[in-house]
Amino acid sequence: MPILTSRRRLLTMAAAAVCPVPAALAQTYPAKPIRILVGFAPGGSTDIVARLIAQELGTDLAKPVVVDNKAGAGGRIAAEAAAASAPDGYTLLLGTAGSVVQLATGEKASFDLMKDLTPIVLLADNPHVLVVHPSVQAKTVQEFAVFAKSRGDVAYASAGEYTSLHVAGALFGAVAGAKMLHVPYKSGGAALTDLLSGRVPMMFADLPTILPQVKSGALRAIAVTGQKRSPLLPEVPTMAEGGFGSVDTSSWFGLMAPAGTPAAVLDLLNARVNAILPRNAVRARFTDLGLTPIGGTPAQYSAFLRSNVDFWKKAVALTGTRLQ
Repeated sequence: MPILTSRRRLLTMAAAAVCPVPAALAQTYPAKPIRILVGFAPGGSTDIVARLIAQELGTDLAKPVVVDNKAGAGGRIAAEAAAASAPDGYTLLLGTAGSVVQLATGEKASFDLMKDLTPIVLLADNPHVLVVHPSVQAKTVQEFAVFAKSRGDVAYASAGEYTSLHVAGALFGAVAGAKMLHVPYKSGGAALTDLLSGRVPMMFADLPTILPQVKSGALRAIAVTGQKRSPLLPEVPTMAEGGFGSVDTSSWFGLMAPAGTPAAVLDLLNARVNAILPRNAVRARFTDLGLTPIGGTPAQYSAFLRSNVDFWKKAVALTGTRLQ
């Protein structure tokens, strides 16, 4: 997928510029607590990232920054709430790849991601991991592809329909020539519970979500997406090493605001978060989770979004994953 090269380049470029802090605005904003809406339940990777940023941002701004979990519909409920909020800088969204995937699949929403929300800063990117229950005999992605083709309708879990993890599983099936049966859950935690019990044999998961279970041996990781192996799972080969390089999906996290939010507010938040991301404690926490910090300007985040939409549209076209 040629678009992936562009997507990776944009991730690298986004680490460059930092917006200046408007001095006058810094004296008046924020005057009250700020909410960051998260479209998934507490404990998942999206929630972890949001709480880490909220803690640091609240300290820097000397005002509470609270995380408000509005789980459901693959993150769409939170995104819709953010899009409908007053554009005053006091309601933000922890944006994810899920909203872009939903746009690519043609899912109807009460808002337009590209028009009703505005980018502030791209926070981090993390690979997907193909994990299986230990009862599955396959030890490599090639062996799992053979297993999936021989079985037919192999079930795979995800945190909800039309999320990046949903389409990642469908994309793997399309590339492997295997028929996959998607089993959506209300949260990543619920999906993980059934995977651990063996009710479903596999899933694509965010690295932070399943790392403890892989380390403990409760789950087996057989491949990671991305251009290189994860330093947290150095023994696990990439999808490309296994011959499935086109299955190069990932999750990302970014801070967004309702369209119409004053540019000075966006610039202030962008500058603060760009100052937060390089901190040793933040980078160490991101590294522990397998996340790559990014940063950059709102314009770079906007360019990344456009490229990401193109990527997922190609994946959707290949898999036929459309809203029923």
